[in-house]
Order: sequence, then structure tokens, then C-alpha cells
Amino acid sequence: MLSVPMFMTAFIRLPLSLFGWIALAALAVFGYRTGFNMIGGINKWIDDGEERVRAGIMGSIAAIVVWFWCHGNILFNYLEDTYVLYMNTNGKDDSSAKDYHKSLAGLGRVYADAVNQQNSTSPWQYYVATWTMFAVGAVICFLLVASCLRIRKSYKERLAEWNADTFENRFTPVSLENGVAWAASGETNYLGFKLVDHDAGGSADPWYEPFETINLHQARHDGRLNGVPGCGLESSPFDSDAIASGRSGEETLARIIVGNGLNVMSFWSLYGKDVKGEPTDKDIDCVLVGIDKLRRLHVWFVDAKNYKGGSDTKYVNVGHNADGNNMIARISKSKHALIEGSDGKPVLGTSANMADQAANWRHAPEIASAERKSYICMVSTGKDGIPDVDGLVWTGDIKCVTPKQLVDEIRECDLDDPAKIPTDVIGLFRSSLKH
Repeated sequence: MLSVPMFMTAFIRLPLSLFGWIALAALAVFGYRTGFNMIGGINKWIDDGEERVRAGIMGSIAAIVVWFWCHGNILFNYLEDTYVLYMNTNGKDDSSAKDYHKSLAGLGRVYADAVNQQNSTSPWQYYVATWTMFAVGAVICFLLVASCLRIRKSYKERLAEWNADTFENRFTPVSLENGVAWAASGETNYLGFKLVDHDAGGSADPWYEPFETINLHQARHDGRLNGVPGCGLESSPFDSDAIASGRSGEETLARIIVGNGLNVMSFWSLYGKDVKGEPTDKDIDCVLVGIDKLRRLHVWFVDAKNYKGGSDTKYVNVGHNADGNNMIARISKSKHALIEGSDGKPVLGTSANMADQAANWRHAPEIASAERKSYICMVSTGKDGIPDVDGLVWTGDIKCVTPKQLVDEIRECDLDDPAKIPTDVIGLFRSSLKH
């Protein structure tokens, strides 16, 4: 029985020739591509890149198992034809003299002994080893294929949910769920729902007024922030009103970050990155960097939004448009109506920029091991408070938060002195500042 494990080693031997290595590599690549592509059509907003890679690795392992099974049988066929080279009966062993597959010498001698003892070129140990390894390989391949099929099923379910979550399907039920009334005859409406030009105001935001007087120029001089909030908007395609509103929102968020005395370094108005990691005009409003007492690096990418409405306004997701970007609607909670924007519509599309930047920055080696999070932050710039953004997500599943939620999360990390942040991380973001 001791020779059975030796026979099994034929199925786990590395290739004995260049052709064997090429065949193994080719089959592994084929298995990877098969697993990676079995998920189906690419939809970047629901595809999980890591999930696809995992399926590819599973496919590659299954292909490698198949290769080793075939390779083991080929080796046994070879030994069956040439076992006399490895006979050690009466001291005869021609394998060294012939310099023929030295790596098989040990297995060849065991095989030759078994042939001589049983007077058969297919000893019973061969059958036991073959069927045992076949069973092991079959189980491994079955588990891997089953895992790939589960991944594919999960993808199909997400795709079905995505296809159902269109603006056409979601706008009406979401409006009704949030108490929006149907318009009466003669009332201004949008797709049949009541439409007003403004909300009912709201209560002042305690996270706005206390920090309104903070001098950002002095804060920058004192080293509490890097860059200039809102300076990247000049090169944007927005009109002057939108630029002014955007700058005001970024400055408000900067005052809140500075005023709360958080243990972070803040960077404002940065160049974004493209898929190759090169700078692009797609900017990032703010990056906050901190390090906790366990020396774990934390990085928050934040896009400040200063949208219409006070605390009476609620923003809700209403599916996605034909481009796959999330659509959101503006609702007055007390008026039970939609609120029109500058274009006369209560709905607007959300940008994919923060989702793209989250993907493009993850390969930066300086922050590859950091805990990275990306948020949209809705700010208040007036006495009526901040709109309700509970549960709101931007394109790419980027969560929308309030400044308080962002500050509370940062505080929960129990960050250490910012002076302990690695210099290469600081250099990465300082070199990305627009000014």
C-alpha cells in the first residue's frame, strides 16, 4: 500500500518539457478567461471587479487540475511503455545510464517493481491511484464550477434589479412613497405630480452658523488646510451662478472641517486621475487624511454639494437614466410636492465622477493599504438648514452624507496626531493640488 501514495505523485508533478509548461500556461489562461467572462455582459455599475477576478481564478484552478490529471495519465502511459528502463530487479536499472527522465527515476523504479511482482504493466496500485486522484480532481472542479455558477447567478439577479430600477419604473412609486400629491386640474405639475418653485424653508443648521466666520486664508497659513476650496471650478463647464454656488459649498465644508479641530490633513481642489493613474481635469473637491493609533491610514474623498433647498427639502433616488447615472428628485415634505430647479424640472442626474475617482485612485501605491472611503457631502449655506439626504446615493453607489455624519465618522476613528501621517502620502496629495 505504501506505493499507492508514490503512484499518486504522478498527478502532481510539474511539466517535464517546455511544451508541457506552455500547455499548462495556455490552459490556465483559458480557464481564467472562461471564469472571468462567464458573469456575462459588462455593466460597470453592478459588476464587482474582485468578484470577476475571483471567478477567473476559480476557472484557472479548475483548468490546472484538469491539466495535472491528463499529465499524470500521460506519465503512466510513458512508464507502461518504458518500465524496463527503471527495473531494479537483480540490480538492473538503465534509467541513469540512458539519462532518460531522471526526475521520474524514483517513481519509475516503484512502478517497475510493481510490474515485476504482478507480472502486469498495469498494476493495481495504478488503478487505485488513478481513481483516487480522479475523485479528488472531480470534487475540486465541481466545487470551483459551483462557485462560479453562484457568482453568475448573483450577477444575473443584480442585473435584473438594475434593469428594473429605471427612472421610468421608479419615479411614480418613489414620489407616492414620499407623500407627493397628484396635481389638481390647472396646477403646475411634473409627470402628473404637484410641482412648486420652492420649499417651505426650514430650521437653521447648527453645523453652519458656528463656523461661518472662520478665516480660511488664516487656516491655510496655519497649515490646517492645503489648497484653495473651490478654486478648481473656474475650469468647469458650469455657468457663473453654479460656480459661485459650488465654491460656497466647498468653503462651507472647509470651515466645518477646520472648525471641528479634527486630526486630519485636508487637501482642497485636487486633480483627479484617469484609469491609467494620470492627472485629469476631473477634479476632487476634498481629500481628508488621518492615521489612527494602530498606524492604520484613513483617506476620505469628498465631493461637496450645495443644492437647492433647506431642511424641508428631501432628495430621493428615482432610478437611473439611459446612461446608467442615478437620478434624484427634489421634494418638499410639508408641501407634498416636487420642487423645480433652475431648468424647471424637479429631477437631476448625478455625476459618476466620485465613483470613477474611487476606482482610479485605489492603485496609488502610497494609499493602496489605506482604508479609503468616498462620499458626497450635502452642505448648508443658509439659515434654512440642510436638505434631508437620508439613504441618498450618487452614481456608483457613492453615499451622500451631511457634514455632521462625516465629522462623526472621522471622530470615531480615534485618529492620532496628523504629524505621524507618512510623508509620501502627504506628498501624493500636495502634488495633486490645483493651486
